[in-house]
Order: sequence, then C-alpha cells, then structure tokens
Amino acid sequence: MHRLSSVEDKVVGLFTSDRHLRPLLRFKDDEQDAAIRLARKWMGWAGLSELSPKLMEAAVIVLYPTAPPAEQKESNEAQMATRFRKVVEDGKALLPEKTAAPILRVFDNMAKKVTALPPTMGSSTPPIRRSPSKR
Repeated sequence: MHRLSSVEDKVVGLFTSDRHLRPLLRFKDDEQDAAIRLARKWMGWAGLSELSPKLMEAAVIVLYPTAPPAEQKESNEAQMATRFRKVVEDGKALLPEKTAAPILRVFDNMAKKVTALPPTMGSSTPPIRRSPSKR
C-alpha cells in the first residue's frame, strides 16, 4: 500500500478496500503494476468510475493463471466398462461366418448394453447393487 501511494497517478485512490489488494499480495512489484494497469485499462474501456475488487481479481487471473487441475484418474467402473467393450467386440469378431442368428442377436444385445455403460473418463453412475445370492 505504501509503495502504491507514492506512485504519481495516485493508484491507491482506486482501492476503496483491502479486497482490491488481496489478489496482488503474492506477486512482485512489477507483476502488481501489470495487473493494476490491465484493470485500469478495462475500467476505462467499460467507462467505470470505480475499480471493483472483482475487476482487479480478474486482471490477476488473466495475467497469472493458476495451475490447471491435475488429470483425473480413470475410475474403476470406467476401466471395467472399457474392458468389457473390448471383450464383446473381440468375441464377436472371433465368431465364425456361419454363426446362428440367435447367437449373433446375443452379441448385438450385449454391444447395445455396452454402449450404455459409463464413458471411459470418470463415472457418475451409482454402483450396481447386487441382490443377495440364494444358496
């Protein structure tokens, strides 16, 4: 704050609360200045008389984006669905040319059901509930 108050164009007058400064705290002086310049440029384009904290935060995000989220690991359900798709496709490909129509229908039905399984990246479907086995 002290550094900004000594700047000739009185930038500190634009900051009406500490919310304006919070996004800037982790950056060096030249990085802070760049974010302030960008926010002031946007302020001028929009014809605003006040600099909002959100505008300052947006300028910081545009100039210094955070690290992207880590890639999500494929869920167990999605891995099983992928394997099952491959088994059905490979199994149908191995059938002889003169396979009986009812058997082909079974593979076609399985292929339709396989396509309804969750996608390969992450599964949002609930787990399959199994009924207790009767012995």
